[in-house]
Amino acid sequence: MAAVIDLAKYRAAADIREGLREMDAWEKSRLRWLLQTANHPDPTKRRPNQLTPGGDWWNVALWLAGRGYGKTRIGSEDVADYCRTHRDVRYAGVFETFADGRDVVVEGESGILRSVPPSAIVDWNRSLGELIFTTGSRFDIYSGQKPDALRGPQHHRAWVNEPAKFRYLPTRGTTSSSGSASASIPNASSPGRRSRSPSSGISCSARTRTGTTGPASTSRRT
Repeated sequence: MAAVIDLAKYRAAADIREGLREMDAWEKSRLRWLLQTANHPDPTKRRPNQLTPGGDWWNVALWLAGRGYGKTRIGSEDVADYCRTHRDVRYAGVFETFADGRDVVVEGESGILRSVPPSAIVDWNRSLGELIFTTGSRFDIYSGQKPDALRGPQHHRAWVNEPAKFRYLPTRGTTSSSGSASASIPNASSPGRRSRSPSSGISCSARTRTGTTGPASTSRRT
């Protein structure tokens, strides 16, 4: 639904070319992703399930799929869009190792730096795992090897990648089964009020068999 709403804005413009000229590089990057997924001219190449659910009715979106599905790209695009549309928010990325977050999620072929234009980035500190955007929002890398690092910082949104592989799997708010896992994010907060838990989150997990479409599940706010 989010893709339809976004694209309707541009389709309704009297002059599409003029509308594109008014868009900044970050908006154009997002538009390209929407066209590739839900609105590709070739119906066989449309993959709307690679879009994070729209609205604020959900707490967790889980993608449970095999290699090559595009889980990293899904997460990267969600980070890019959330930090583009929200100012001064903190987005946590929790991965098995710090190197996974830095080398694959941020700098990798399907990483965040490929999903946003250079003009949208203020600073990328690869030693600390801190990515700062022009909106004042930031993405911070955390490792499943050091879960206590999440005790102090507070975030509005989180991306938990394959938590069943973590050396120290949290017992609160996380369930695992058959080598895959889903993250549960309780105690929701809004962008205007920070709490110890994010307001929403996504989990991208691998499974042994391919072909699963996502998000495999979502949990509603209560």
